[in-house]
Amino acid sequence: MLKIIYSQAGEHMADHAVKGWVSNLVNNYVEDSDSVVSVSNELAIETMRIEIKHGNIDSKEVLFFNGQDDEFGIRVDKDGNLEEWPKGFCDFKDNILTTMLGWD
Repeated sequence: MLKIIYSQAGEHMADHAVKGWVSNLVNNYVEDSDSVVSVSNELAIETMRIEIKHGNIDSKEVLFFNGQDDEFGIRVDKDGNLEEWPKGFCDFKDNILTTMLGWD
């Protein structure tokens, strides 16, 4: 199981480095192993969802966590959709767009 923690304490990276980081993570992941990575970049989560949608990694192998104190992981379906979208999980961009479009 690949556990990805979305946290301010996670690995920081520039947006242009995200695709390579995720590709490296997917290419080096060994099924039936337990791996935990922590990332602070929302784009890394979104890019991982694309990798799942493209079938490069099985959705059953990935759990997202919203911070380091989460007890339960967030499951992802085969299309990269989150089964539950908790408040505060990768919603910064959406909050900005909502404000900019006057929807708040």
